[in-house]
Amino acid sequence: MPGLNGQKVTAVMVTWNSAGTLSGLLDSLLADGAVSEIIAVDNASTDGTRELIKEKYPAVRLIENPVNTGFAAGANSGIRLASGSLIFLVNPDISFAPGFIGSLSRALLEDGGTGA
Repeated sequence: MPGLNGQKVTAVMVTWNSAGTLSGLLDSLLADGAVSEIIAVDNASTDGTRELIKEKYPAVRLIENPVNTGFAAGANSGIRLASGSLIFLVNPDISFAPGFIGSLSRALLEDGGTGA
């Protein structure tokens, strides 16, 4: 996946029974040229979330937890695996306007005192 001026941007999402909503997010992340890595941490979904990611989004790195570890533990496990210099923690029920991640990433990279 592409990056942003040589910088890797990673998006980490935690899922649990999110098959009905996550396509909007993943489609928007994959369409944004700034995102170079997507990690999905699934907390033991039973609604086809894992299968959807595997079948429709093979570029997404899927971590399959055998039990629901909760949001914070799931997020931390995804962050530990991230290779980006910028990491965005995103929810599976949102989507981004085209170019949003790139714009936000540039702002963070241009001003070292900025963070979120």
